[in-house]
Amino acid sequence: MPGLTAACKKDGAGLGDKYAKAWASIEADCKEAKQDSHVESLSRLRMMINAIGKDDTLSGLKTDELKKLKKSVRKTIARLVTPDLTGLSPDFPHRNFARWLAKTSRKACVEIFTVNYDVLIEHALESERVPIFDGFVGSYRPFFHPDSLRRAET
Repeated sequence: MPGLTAACKKDGAGLGDKYAKAWASIEADCKEAKQDSHVESLSRLRMMINAIGKDDTLSGLKTDELKKLKKSVRKTIARLVTPDLTGLSPDFPHRNFARWLAKTSRKACVEIFTVNYDVLIEHALESERVPIFDGFVGSYRPFFHPDSLRRAET
């Protein structure tokens, strides 16, 4: 998380001095509220955008500038959490696991739990053409449907 936050801060500061000062102000506000000033605490940006009036400023930024900073944070996160997996070896551990899973015979579905979103598992399962279901429905604009994960235990 510190690396992601640092990257967001750097990219935000790249928008100009005004944005670097705003970031420092938001960090100070987090500390004052006894919150860690990591990127997850920066939902404060959304609150600021919702609270600010048309001609007001918060942390030195007007509404459109706060939105620009928020967009910068989102773009940085998207860039950093979407790795290029094309160079992965065909024998990376996740792929070996997927290959084994594809060859096993079973009567019930296999449930795989990871403590965080794991793009390597998804990439490996797709590479081995193992059908997966992660609770999202649709293909054009997929959406999470929690009821699809509920099932009667046997």
